[in-house]
Amino acid sequence: MAFSLNRSAKAIWELCDGRHTPIQISQELGQRFGIDADALLSDILEALAQLQKLGLVAMEEAAALIVS
Repeated sequence: MAFSLNRSAKAIWELCDGRHTPIQISQELGQRFGIDADALLSDILEALAQLQKLGLVAMEEAAALIVS
């Protein structure tokens, strides 16, 4: 199976390395694209949920608790 990611999803995917929390991903991408990290967080969580549904990433409960 193959997947094609848009620019935003690709940037999120590249930071899904097991070391970055969703908050850290939003901060990194906020700096990279000049956007407020808090404004990005909900979009990042949605993208991560979609990637998880597709079986492309696994998020630990601890990561979800950090965001709550």
